[in-house]
Formats: sequence, C-alpha cells, structure tokens
Amino acid sequence: MNIKLFLERYYRAVRLPICLFREKELLHMFSPQNFNLPLILVTTLPESLPELWCSSTPETMLFGGLYLKETNEMLFLGPVLPLECSLRQADAILSRIGRSSKDREPLIKYFSSTIRSDIPTLHENLQFLDFILNGESDRPVTSVSFRWEKLLLTQEFSPVYTEPQNNWIENSLLSYVKYGQLEELNTFLNDHVLRTQNLLPLAEGPERLKMMRNYILGANMLVAHIAMSSGLEQTYCLQLVSDFIQTIQNACTETDLAHIFVRLMREYTIQVRDLIRLPSRSPLVLQINSYIRAHIYQKTTPTNIATSLQKNCSYLCSCFKKETGKTISSYIQECKIQEAKRLLEFGSQSVVEIGEMLNFSSPSYFCSIFRKWEGMTPSEFRKKSQQDGARSVLFHTKHNTAPTSKDNMSVNGAV
Repeated sequence: MNIKLFLERYYRAVRLPICLFREKELLHMFSPQNFNLPLILVTTLPESLPELWCSSTPETMLFGGLYLKETNEMLFLGPVLPLECSLRQADAILSRIGRSSKDREPLIKYFSSTIRSDIPTLHENLQFLDFILNGESDRPVTSVSFRWEKLLLTQEFSPVYTEPQNNWIENSLLSYVKYGQLEELNTFLNDHVLRTQNLLPLAEGPERLKMMRNYILGANMLVAHIAMSSGLEQTYCLQLVSDFIQTIQNACTETDLAHIFVRLMREYTIQVRDLIRLPSRSPLVLQINSYIRAHIYQKTTPTNIATSLQKNCSYLCSCFKKETGKTISSYIQECKIQEAKRLLEFGSQSVVEIGEMLNFSSPSYFCSIFRKWEGMTPSEFRKKSQQDGARSVLFHTKHNTAPTSKDNMSVNGAV
C-alpha cells in the first residue's frame, strides 16, 4: 500500500489531521494549516507509548496514535476539538506553544476546517485505521496522560491559564452557574473534572474521603449563594441546600461523591437557566438562540444567522420578534453583555480586551452598550462584583467544613 497516498485520501475524506512519524521525526503531514501542533505534542509525550493510544491537553485538544506493524512508524491523529474553538481557548493554546495573539484567527480557522470529534469518535477512527493498516480488530485504545513542557509556556494571554489550576476551575464553574450556561458547564465538567479529576483537593489515606465530602459541602453552600444572587427563589434554594447536605453526608464512596458534585452543579445551573431563558420554545427561536450563543465571540448579525439557517432574513426577524417580543439585534447585544458580565466578574481580562473578544467595534462603543443594559460602566460593574466577591470568599471560608445534622438550620440560615 502507498501509505502517503492513503493518508492523503483519508484526510480528504474525514478532515481529521493525520501525520506519520518515525520516532520523533515528522515524515508526512496532512492538515489544513501547519501550526506544528502535532510535532509539539509528540515531543511532549512520554518516550514509551502503547500500540494504540489517545490523549488530551487541558485546553481539550484531543489526539491519538497507533504504530504500524511493518515499519514501527507512528500515525498521529489530531489534534481536534469536541466543540467550536473559542477565542479564549485559542489564546490558551497559543500561549502553550509560544505563539503570539496575532495567530488567534488563523488558529480558529485551522480548527474550523477540521472535523469536530469527541473521545469516542477519535477511538473509532484509531481502531478503524488499526484494522485497515495492521489487521487488528477492536483493540482497546489506551489513555495516555499529557503534561505541557514548561518551556512551551508563555505569560502573554488570559490569566485564566496562569492562575493556580483549582482557582481557574472553581471560578469557571461558578460563572457557569451564575449565568445559567448549562451546555458550557456540561462540557467543562466532562473535560476538567470528570475525566481529569483535578478539582477536588484530595488527601491520601483515611482523610481522603473526609476531605472530599467537606469540599463538596462547602461547594453546595457557595453555589447556592451564587444561584440566589442570580434570582433563584430563596425558600426553594434553601431546600436544595438541605437536600444536598443530606445526600452528601449519606454518600459512602468517592465515586458517589463525585456524581453528587456533578448533579449539584447541574441542578443549580438548570434552575438559573430556567429563570433567564427565552419565553418561546419554538424550534426556530431555539436555533437562533443556539447560533448566537455558539458565535458569541464573533460578529453576529441577523443576516449572518439567516444565511446559516438558510432562511429569509425578514421572515427570521419577524418570527423572532413575534415569539419573544425582542428583536434579534437587541437579543445579540443582550447575550454579549451577559457574557461580558461573566468575564468581568470571574475573569481578569481588561475592559478593552473583553470588548475586543466580544467583537465590539471600539472600547467606547462597548462601554456605551454596557451602560445602556446595566446602568453602569464595565469598570463600575467589575468593582461592584469584586466587592460582592469578597463577601463570597468569606462565606466560603466560613462554611468549608462539614456541618453536622444539628447544624443544618444555622448553615441554611447563613446562606
């Protein structure tokens, strides 16, 4: 078999970047644009790899590989992303590989021209190639841990990736709860909590389960506080707190506690989402909403949306206005300001950077629109949220220990 021709045609068919390595030497690469990502990732992997393997980076880049029996050369698949590449995600990847922010748009285009893939899909592609090239049927794919080499790190981009890992994860989770972003929360939980298990500060030995229980009890209190600040009714919220305290205290294993933590985060987020969701559930309105949310960091107009959905723009605007009482343009602004508030409150990008990320034409226009929606400037909003955040930190510290059942009433009251 002409391996080079096969790889070229395979790439054209599935749009999954693929390379061929002999040890660490790159022989062939089939990819929409060369950012040297495969070469960088390969050189950062362990020296010894399984015959069939996959891995991922903290930025959710997925990739994998297999060895060819006849030559012992390695096929490398990826990297790919499970979802559309965001500006924030692009910045994180570029900072890891020492590239400048000028490469942000080309990197996003790179990922947009490749297939989106989750881990099961990547496994299927690896096993298919293993069958075609090695004659192996359904060999298991081994997960390989990945760590960025420190030499690749830069400090140019968002402090999200230069803060301590747990702080970034906790802030991200709280931001998704407060703004009712369920889809983003689910993806984040899968990529940074369930799969990597790097959130919970676990000790070794007999204290391990106790620490995990205490951490989740504290999280329950803090997340309830965040949900109520977003408008969740107090009596209902306190009942949720009480129910979760009982469930957490009754859990017997780490696995049970991990599932409770995920359920807890999702439940509060769902409740907040239902408070702020659009009044209409028509399929067309849901499609428009999904498009706006997915392209929140890009320039979005009713014309863009109509083209993407293959609808007449006037018809689209008329239906949306009739169903929701809002114009599409107004709703786009509303969504962008909501995301700006989340970034101002939980991130540390400057006001100018946030305006640029959200594709406002100028800092002054961003401030003007923000003031129209919130009655204050972005800087004033950040200052206010930081003052509120200081109270949340005190609250979190005070209640980050396991309450006994007789303490439940005083704990609930403290929320």
